[in-house]
Amino acid sequence: MKNLVLKVLSIEDDIAYASLLQLQLTRIQANRSNIPQVQLTHVCVFTEAEALLKTEHYDLVLLDMSLPEIQGIDALRRIRTLMPVLPVIVLTALDDDDLALMAIRLGAQDYLIKDEITTELLLRTIRHAVLRSHILTDLESNYVSESHTNSEGLARLLDHIADGVSIVDDAGMIRFANAASAGILQWNGKTDRYRPFGYTFPVNATTELEMKDRDGIHRTVEMRVSSIDWQQQQANLILLRDISEQKRAALALEQYARELEVHIEDLDAFAHTVAHNLKAPLTHIILAADLLDLNKNSMSVDGSHYVATIVNYGRKMTEIIDDLLLLAEVRSREDLLLLPLNMTRLSHDVELRLKSLITQYNGRVIIANAEVWPQVIGYSPWLEEVWINYITNGLKYGGRPPRLEIGCTALPNGMARFWVRDNGDGITLDEQQALFQPFFRLQTPSVDDHGLGLSIVRRIIEKLGGEVHVESKIGEGSEFSFTLPIA
Repeated sequence: MKNLVLKVLSIEDDIAYASLLQLQLTRIQANRSNIPQVQLTHVCVFTEAEALLKTEHYDLVLLDMSLPEIQGIDALRRIRTLMPVLPVIVLTALDDDDLALMAIRLGAQDYLIKDEITTELLLRTIRHAVLRSHILTDLESNYVSESHTNSEGLARLLDHIADGVSIVDDAGMIRFANAASAGILQWNGKTDRYRPFGYTFPVNATTELEMKDRDGIHRTVEMRVSSIDWQQQQANLILLRDISEQKRAALALEQYARELEVHIEDLDAFAHTVAHNLKAPLTHIILAADLLDLNKNSMSVDGSHYVATIVNYGRKMTEIIDDLLLLAEVRSREDLLLLPLNMTRLSHDVELRLKSLITQYNGRVIIANAEVWPQVIGYSPWLEEVWINYITNGLKYGGRPPRLEIGCTALPNGMARFWVRDNGDGITLDEQQALFQPFFRLQTPSVDDHGLGLSIVRRIIEKLGGEVHVESKIGEGSEFSFTLPIA
């Protein structure tokens, strides 16, 4: 198959993931001429994929099981109804054995987890799925024929694939087996018909065989069994695949994840310790500078300016350290006691806390329909920081003078959406996409910010089971929002 061009239709709503997959395939195919070339067509919407399948020829479909407009299993059923013999490889972000088994029973050729997919693995899986589909189609078409010539031709064809293919009757005797079956199951000698298969197998199910090869190396073999008619008798089609490499890769990935988690915990502890150790002497520096500032009339103009600079930058450093401490707490804390919260009272408390800042900016804060806001499940200290961040940003980046409106909308999915609207100049689409990333700052000369606030807001809200969002148009202001579960 090395000179073939395989037309593959990718149904994936994550454009970034699909683009990365396309780039990886292009790179490896550009550097290797001894592999089949994959011509990948990507669509985000399932209805568009159905239209293409009706008008274009494809050798295989890569189907994301998390499409927003249709359940993955339903999408697979519709593809199988439309194109019964077209091979389908299912892609998912979840390691769900029940979902995998259901997909295989519905006719999927394979099931891959996105985080474990490598380019080599994907190419090999596509190649094997297409070849296996052709072989199984030929196998099914030959069920009605008892021609010895056809059987020999089929055997020669099956001997060229890496997967084991066996036909075993209900008594456990082999009626047909290709060479790969003998290699995978470590059979000694020639693979003859009418010898015992040697392993128990559940019908219409996918299981795993754990075994050791002749060198004592542990191997895992995936076994899929389907009930079929073979030469006018009830039998079982058994497909075997050595998945030892995938299992080892999964274990290595799991080990790496555990080690990474330990490193992150160490890093959080380090950041927390450093921030605490910096805050104590910084507090004394600011206090000393404040005392000097009380006597600025006795200083020179330059001396008074330097003292004011120390106080100003000292307080900014304190804000950064406080944000770092909050970030470390949000990342590491798991023992949260989530309680029903009165968000009306919480927003009013934040407004009082920011009263001096509101006065400084000559701003106005309007809380709309607060008496009908629902109670939500959350953690009060963190949500107070969320409100402070949204309102402070509205005062800094809003209009001149800033006018902020705060409100809440109950959503039909059991969530409440809280929002802060400003009358600023608006934010570009590129800036909106990067706002909640660490250390991103708007290019506003009049505002000095360290860019941690919104990234901490995102972490807090996601840890409390909600989402953050921003909507903005140039010249029409911005709306920052977050959602939380209603109590």
